[in-house]
Amino acid sequence: MDKRMGPKILMTKRRDTVVYSRAAKIVIVALAAVLLMPMTLMRAQSDQELESFYNRRLNQWPVDSMWRKPVSYFGGIKMWAKDRAYPIIKVSKVTNDVLLDVFNSPPQRRVTMGKNGYIFLNGGSDNDVFSIMENACINAHSEATAGKLREAVAIFHRYSRSHDVKFDIVVVPTLPTIYAANLPLSVPRKIRSACMERASNRSPLLTLSQGSEGRFNYPIVAMNAARADEAFFPKANYHAIGKSLVVARDAYLLARQLSPPLNEHLQLGQAPSEIMASYGIARTYPVYSLQNDALQKDAISSAALESLVKDLFDAPQVETNAYAMSGKANREVALMLSDSYGNHAAGVFADAFQRLYHVTTNNMPDEKVPSLLGRIGKKWHIDRVIVLVQEGNTERIVNFARALGAEPDMTIPALAVNDMALDKRHK
Repeated sequence: MDKRMGPKILMTKRRDTVVYSRAAKIVIVALAAVLLMPMTLMRAQSDQELESFYNRRLNQWPVDSMWRKPVSYFGGIKMWAKDRAYPIIKVSKVTNDVLLDVFNSPPQRRVTMGKNGYIFLNGGSDNDVFSIMENACINAHSEATAGKLREAVAIFHRYSRSHDVKFDIVVVPTLPTIYAANLPLSVPRKIRSACMERASNRSPLLTLSQGSEGRFNYPIVAMNAARADEAFFPKANYHAIGKSLVVARDAYLLARQLSPPLNEHLQLGQAPSEIMASYGIARTYPVYSLQNDALQKDAISSAALESLVKDLFDAPQVETNAYAMSGKANREVALMLSDSYGNHAAGVFADAFQRLYHVTTNNMPDEKVPSLLGRIGKKWHIDRVIVLVQEGNTERIVNFARALGAEPDMTIPALAVNDMALDKRHK
């Protein structure tokens, strides 16, 4: 180095400064807000709404330690956030509307778009596609199932004789069996063929129904005969409502030699599709509603019934109903134990009785039915127990019978009523 150059001068290079305009700052803030919106607006969707949307429980915040299992911990956070990202419900609704209107495409694989506007729920979720149809059209109608139900009828009959309380079974046909002709080719042939058998009045359950003196009822013949009415069984519903339940009830009453209700009438109107509404899609279809001014809901008894039995259930919510009939009806007090089909059926069947109590037994272990009957019978006199389920749920009937048959002496004293007292009460 040339010493004559003197000391070295150190210089730093200054970086260029980036200056954002006011408009650019606004755009950046707006973009950040949009990107953060799915997280910041999570609370705009309740957990109940989201669980109904997904048809399952939401993923919960991870319980693993972040330090011990970091991969599992952050994976759990990702699943938690994914379930709650806003606005998943609104986006899904818009998407489903477009798919349905433009392509006639179902919102999920568990929904089947049938012919002539019929919409079927084929499975409980996309993980068990066609399971509902398989249960309703095939499994419920095997000779093995019919044999189990025959044994159940015998157990209930013995129970009836030992407890002075009548015991009846009603198995309600479903949309795929009544309207099998509207199932598309996307439904497996095995299921379509089985459904067509039921639509043609062929089933071991029908044979059992015809030979049980009304103690077992499968009203497929009466319901098939009425199906030409487009509003009979709403064509985009999973549950039977309106006229379909009236026909099922009247077939039961006739088989049991009970008087039909008076002063009721069916009114034709429009109602949202039950299946489409669960996806936020508004579509209305013809449907009948049943009117009877003599029937009153008894909210006090319904609440008392819920309080009486709720600890027998595995879920906090228990569906109960109580009805009182002021007009002419069969002079009996009935108790209906049902699956979700009973939520609509209870009010229809109540027209035929002086009083009717109803409990939806979903989320109750089947083996607890003796306790349930014992508690209710201790509080209210019961003349008749009606077990009502949709045809794909016949296993519950079998399990109820086994639980009652397993009682040491098949005796629940709280339900016992003296024969002479019963006769006097109903004269």
